[in-house]
Amino acid sequence: MLLAAHIIEKERERARAEGREEGREEGLAEGMDKAYEDVDRQMAPYYRRMRAALDAGEPFDEPPPRFRRNGW
Repeated sequence: MLLAAHIIEKERERARAEGREEGREEGLAEGMDKAYEDVDRQMAPYYRRMRAALDAGEPFDEPPPRFRRNGW
């Protein structure tokens, strides 16, 4: 009986570790998707403004957007 309980506990630990790893992978993929969406949201308008200024022969000295995590 003690051996069975030990085997069951080890299997539970393995399953939890596997679940954590899957969760990390899903979280990383979701975070990367959000980061790329943020980049697109900020960069596309920047490049449109830059292209419009250059096409009009005007100077464009606006710095590109900076991407930060949690206000860093």
